[in-house]
Amino acid sequence: MSPARASDEERQWFVELLERHFVEGRLDHEELTLRIERAVNAQTLEELYGLISDLPHLPTVVMPYDHAYKRSRRSFGALVGRWMVWWRYRSGRSSL
Repeated sequence: MSPARASDEERQWFVELLERHFVEGRLDHEELTLRIERAVNAQTLEELYGLISDLPHLPTVVMPYDHAYKRSRRSFGALVGRWMVWWRYRSGRSSL
């Protein structure tokens, strides 16, 4: 089985990750430049992960519960609204 090929979006994500490590002082400018060049030219995900294998995992940004809850309720409401419009349209009813 051949290694998974890297997409442009994945390359960009790794470049941003390397920049975060630079800002936090784990990489100097020369090392950052070298790793970004390798990331941009990487063909596989294996090559990209090799660029960060010696760096610690960065903490994930977690959305506060109350904000996530309000956001999910809005999303659910929008989904129900779209479903109702679709159902009415499909059944031939012109008004809600």
